[in-house]
Amino acid sequence: MSPTDLLFLYITCPTKELALSLSERAIHGKMAACANIHGPITSVYPWEGKIQQDTEWVLILKTARTQVDSLTEFIEKEHPYQIPCILQMPIVGGNASYMQWLMDQMAL
Repeated sequence: MSPTDLLFLYITCPTKELALSLSERAIHGKMAACANIHGPITSVYPWEGKIQQDTEWVLILKTARTQVDSLTEFIEKEHPYQIPCILQMPIVGGNASYMQWLMDQMAL
């Protein structure tokens, strides 16, 4: 496993509590090494023919490509949205000691 096999999953959540719960369970299950929760944010998007505005929280999970499928399945199952936002963002580099720490947390 190399540091280029690491990535961020960007997920929007309707509440801070959900973001915390998802992050804690993903980390406990070794599907993610670490999480950042940002918010509140305002999201504006079309849904069912109307422009919607909602307050959301951004959950960023630091994970590995090998964990993406199980982590995505977990988020889709536990998330209340009909179509949750789960976006993969590559990590193209970082300080070696932190990148190794991320890999160690997932026992990779």
